[in-house]
Amino acid sequence: MRWVACRGSSGTEPPSPRFGHTATTLNRGRYVVVFGGLSRASDSTSGGALNDVVVLDVLHDAWFRPVARDAAHQPPPRAFHCACATSATTMTIACGRDGREQRGDAWTLDSETWTWTVLTQARTTARDFACCAPVGDGSMVMFGGFDGKKWLGEVETLDARRGAEARWRTERVRPAKLEAIEAIVATASGKTAPEARSGSAMVKYGPNVLVFGGQGANGGAFNDTWCLKRERDENGEPDGWSWVKLVLRGSPPNARAGHAMSVMSTTSTSGQTPSIVVTGGVGDDGWLVKERCYYDDAHFLDGDNARWQKLSFSGEGNGPSSRAYHTLTHVSQNKCLFFGGFNGANACNDSWWLTVDDMEYLDISLEARPSPRALVNALRDRLKTESSVNVFAGNDAAFRQHLSACDVEDVKIGDVPGLMREYALATAALGLPGSRQDAQGRFRHRDPADITLRDLGSALTELQSAYIANA
Repeated sequence: MRWVACRGSSGTEPPSPRFGHTATTLNRGRYVVVFGGLSRASDSTSGGALNDVVVLDVLHDAWFRPVARDAAHQPPPRAFHCACATSATTMTIACGRDGREQRGDAWTLDSETWTWTVLTQARTTARDFACCAPVGDGSMVMFGGFDGKKWLGEVETLDARRGAEARWRTERVRPAKLEAIEAIVATASGKTAPEARSGSAMVKYGPNVLVFGGQGANGGAFNDTWCLKRERDENGEPDGWSWVKLVLRGSPPNARAGHAMSVMSTTSTSGQTPSIVVTGGVGDDGWLVKERCYYDDAHFLDGDNARWQKLSFSGEGNGPSSRAYHTLTHVSQNKCLFFGGFNGANACNDSWWLTVDDMEYLDISLEARPSPRALVNALRDRLKTESSVNVFAGNDAAFRQHLSACDVEDVKIGDVPGLMREYALATAALGLPGSRQDAQGRFRHRDPADITLRDLGSALTELQSAYIANA
């Protein structure tokens, strides 16, 4: 996996710095809709939450602010609410707070008309820091939160398709028996349900829902993982829910709240496997004296092996800084969008792609760190994004000079065939064997269209060594 800075190179300005907002994918990954949040920590108790809508058009790499048909009819400002997509073009938000005023309302936003609709019958206990996820057929499930006096542990569902008639339903969730849930080995061990909590993260995983972390009634944070399993009757129809505490291998993330969680697909021996990624959050650090600690880490739950592992990323300084109350939004099978958050002092508004597929990283065409070839980058930045102009066309010497000094992050997709051609020539000049099984010059026979970013980096390193040896 790799972090890649998202610049939103066209369109309007990105959303203002904020935290406690939501970011929801609509139109099958075309749009990421950012709503609400706080711009300053002082607004947490004094009011001043936001209720603007800012959208990233993923296809055109452009932020824009949609104009609603009825601008006067929109949700009151709020932060620490929850939101999810309840259809391909509709998102539903619920609860949250502005200052000390907590909310228990629900609204839907239609991305075809950018019109808000209040679900007048969908009132629930006013709260903040709840989490939610879509569960299909226009419905969503919500868990936890804090109502100003106590932490909540109920599970509620809402069928947003019913519009003005939609109502929250409190589910009676039963403990599950010992069993396996899809690829993740699970067992009902110890407690039969998660403790009441707020600041958890929730994602849909197949027909079920996963919940990780949060903060409980004693102020302590959790690092447990629970599955809210969708039960079926003998005819295969939905028949309620059951809690399953997952017993997982590896080292889970430290206990935390205010983190973000999403689903990404990874390639395994059994094909494409949905897996979970957890980023950031806030917890307590220290032994005798507990101190507030904001995390900049990322952890991966391998759905094939039921194992947690901490992710490491190439390049020092790449990726988001330590923070909590940000978002990590699933955009496609291979990438998520990370946006905003609070670092303990200030709100943030940087955005990052977290991507699995190496070639998709190149397709984004955004560097994860500053390029040492400033002159070349400045020239390319002046070209239109969709331009296929080769700035080295007809000047092989300049291209070789560029390759001899650049990093793999500086290599554009259009440069890859030329790089591999140079690689074949330079390694052949060293007198290396020409067979496809050579130990050295091993990328000489690779198809440029199929090479991964990791192998491309290795080929570039070998090419630069060959340039030195041939000098």
